Amino acid sequence: MQLNQFTTCFGQSRVVKYLGSVRVKMSDKISIRVNGDSMWPTLREGQVVEGTRTHDAAVGDIIVFNHPRTNRILIKRVVREENGFFFVTGDNPDPTESQDSNNFGAIERSTIIAVISP
Repeated sequence: MQLNQFTTCFGQSRVVKYLGSVRVKMSDKISIRVNGDSMWPTLREGQVVEGTRTHDAAVGDIIVFNHPRTNRILIKRVVREENGFFFVTGDNPDPTESQDSNNFGAIERSTIIAVISP
C-alpha cells in the first residue's frame, strides 16, 4: 500500500474458518501506523492500529479509505451517511489539522478500505 503523510499501512493476515467442508473467509486484518495528528486524541502519531477490510461502515466508525481526489490513504471518523455517501472528519478539534469531508466532500462506499477495530 502507498505511504503518505496520513497513514502507513503494512502487513495483513487473513482469518479463515471452516464450516464442515465449506471454507468461509471471516475477515481480512490490516495493521496501520498512524502518521499525523488529524485523529488526535483518539489515535496518536506512531500508534499501530488494526482494521478489518470492508466497504461497510456506520456513523461513529473510524475508517481507512482512499482520498477521493488524490492517491493518499486516510484515517477518519464517519460522522454522517446520506444515500450511500459518507461524511468523514478527524477527531482533532483544530480544523487545520485534518483534511476531511469539510475539504473534499462526502466519500463513496467503494473508497472505504477498512474499519479500525475499537
